[in-house]
Amino acid sequence: MPRYWEDVSVGDEIDTLTTGPIGLTDEIAFVASGAAPIPCICAHQVALKRYRKHLKWAFCDPVT
Repeated sequence: MPRYWEDVSVGDEIDTLTTGPIGLTDEIAFVASGAAPIPCICAHQVALKRYRKHLKWAFCDPVT
């Protein structure tokens, strides 16, 4: 159910936002067919290798 501005007041509880295992970088790389002109944008195994080499490029959830 969408929440409209006039239906919300200060102090209302906000619902939890659940996201999946696919990140924005994965989606961009998918749309660009994996041949993006920016070298930092790649998907899956290549991205994981780069993220392990440069840990501050992305957040990796230790649980998943």
